[in-house]
Amino acid sequence: MLVTITREVLKEHYKDVVNPEAGSEYTAVSKQVQDAIDGFSGEACSDLRNTMLQEIPKRIDDNLLVCRENCEEIMKLLDDDTLDAALDAMRLTEDGPAGAPPKFAFMLSSVRGKLQETIDQCEKYQNSNSQRVKGLVDNLLPNDFRARLFKAQTDRSEAARKAEVEALIKRGGSVKEKFEMIRKHQNARRERLAMIGNMQGVYKSMLTAVGVPESLLSFVKTLNDENGPIEELRQRFVPSLQDLASFAMNLHLLSKLFFQQTPASADAESIPGIIVQAARQMATRAAAYLEFLETQMSNAPWFISPAQIKSMQGKDLNCEGAISVEIGAGNVYDVEVELESGSQLCWQFNVNSKDIGFSVCDHRQKEVVTGARHNAGSVIEGSFVASQAGKYKLKWDNSFSY
Repeated sequence: MLVTITREVLKEHYKDVVNPEAGSEYTAVSKQVQDAIDGFSGEACSDLRNTMLQEIPKRIDDNLLVCRENCEEIMKLLDDDTLDAALDAMRLTEDGPAGAPPKFAFMLSSVRGKLQETIDQCEKYQNSNSQRVKGLVDNLLPNDFRARLFKAQTDRSEAARKAEVEALIKRGGSVKEKFEMIRKHQNARRERLAMIGNMQGVYKSMLTAVGVPESLLSFVKTLNDENGPIEELRQRFVPSLQDLASFAMNLHLLSKLFFQQTPASADAESIPGIIVQAARQMATRAAAYLEFLETQMSNAPWFISPAQIKSMQGKDLNCEGAISVEIGAGNVYDVEVELESGSQLCWQFNVNSKDIGFSVCDHRQKEVVTGARHNAGSVIEGSFVASQAGKYKLKWDNSFSY
C-alpha cells in the first residue's frame, strides 16, 4: 500500500537541504536596477510603476510565468525596429543630443540572448515538472485500454491548449494576452486535478471505471492545496523564485522607463550598461537555482508506504495493534481523531461478514469522505488530507441492517 506524502515527511526529507543563495554580483546589480528606477521622477514615471509592478505570486509555476512574461516584454522592447526608433527619438550620444548612439543599440541588442536563456530555463523546468506529475499519474493507473483512454483525453486537452496559444500569437496577440491565456490554462489544469482527486463531474464515472488507486486520488487532490503537503516545498523554495520574479519585473520596469521617460532620469546614459549586467545575472541565477530545484523535485518522496512514514517520524509501525469490532444490526461504531491542517489520515480495514458502511466526517458532521457500503471479503484502505485543523470522525455504519 502506498499513500501520498505528508508535510511532516517532506519537512524531514528536506531538513538538511540548504537553498543556494544569490551571489554578491546578483545582489549588487539588483540594487543598481532599483536605484536606477528610483532615479526617474515625474507623475508619468509613478503611473508606470503602479501599472507594471504586480503582486508576487505564491506558487512555483506562477513565479516562473512572471519571469517569462517580463522577459518577453523586454525582448519586445528590444527588437531591432523598436530599439532603433526609441534610441533615435531619445537622441542620446556620448557628446550630446545628436542622434542615436550605435554603442547603446549594440549593448542593448546583446541583452536579448540572455533574456532568451532565462525564458528557456523557466520553460525547461516547467515542462520537466509537468512530465514528472504526468509520469507519477501514469505509473499509478492500470496498464490497460481504460487507462489509455484516460491518458489520451489528457493529451488531447494539452494539444488543444497549445494550439490555442499558437493561434493567438499568429493573429498578433500581445505578450500580456499570451500569458493571460497560459494562466487560464494553468488554472484549468489545477481545477481538473481537483475534480479528478474528488471524483467529480465527468471524471466520476470515468475514474470508477478505470479503477484509480486511492493514493493517486489523494495525490492529485492535494497537489495544489494551499494547506497540503506541497506547501512545505513552497515555503522552502518559492522565496528565491519570488526574488527572481521581482528582479525580472524591475528589469522590465527600468527598460520601459529608459525608453519612454529618459529625460526624467538624472543619469540615463548609465542605464543600458545596468540593463546588460542585470540580464546576465538573471540568466545565471535562473540557471543555477532551477537546476537545484529540479534535483530537489526529482528526489522528492511523492508516494511512500505507511511504514516509511512511521519510520521517518521515529515511530515503529505496529501491525499487531489492529482491533476487531462487532457492530450489531442498527448500530454505528466511530473513532474520533484530531488533525492539524495538512495532516493525512490513513485507514485499512476488512469486513468479515455481510457488509458495512464507511465514511469520514468533520466536526460539523459533514462528510469529507463520502459514505459507501463495503462487502465482506474485501480489504478497504484509503486516506484523507485535512484542509483545516479540527476533529474528524471515522464512522462504520450498520444502521441499515435489522
